[in-house]
Amino acid sequence: MDKLYVIYANRRILVIKAKDEQEVFDKYVRSLIDTNDELFEKVNDFTVNWGLLEDFFEDEKGHLLNDYGEYRKDLLKKYPDEKALSKYVDSQIRKNVSDYWSDAPECAEEYLRELNKAWNSESEEFTPAFSEDFYVDTFKRIISSGSWYDDFGIKEIDVSEHDIQVISNGEE
Repeated sequence: MDKLYVIYANRRILVIKAKDEQEVFDKYVRSLIDTNDELFEKVNDFTVNWGLLEDFFEDEKGHLLNDYGEYRKDLLKKYPDEKALSKYVDSQIRKNVSDYWSDAPECAEEYLRELNKAWNSESEEFTPAFSEDFYVDTFKRIISSGSWYDDFGIKEIDVSEHDIQVISNGEE
């Protein structure tokens, strides 16, 4: 039997009918896809110092680029040959993408496929063709990480025992 839930995300409040919190989260994320939410920009932008790719453009020492947008000195010293450096960077991105979607390798493959298309595209206005399942999974990961919304929560609306229910930011 469906219940009512309230979801709050960055000063927006929605009421969603669903059987459980997981279904609420799925419905909410799917609604973001339908409205072309700003999360698309984070996922679709393949810039190495912004968007989701920024999270993958690192190794155990940190981001692969310095503050000036150049490769770190230790990398240039270790890989003076451009081909070797490129191979190292590619391997780090692949590792990080695989780690991020360790439980959904099909999403990792889809991301890497679209990234490769973007980097080989002659157009600066490349738009990836991610599947809806990819967006749902990725948006849920980003939102769940706590780095996207200042305030996010899902709470069941239940006035079966009381006439009033206080809905707060999820902290009890």
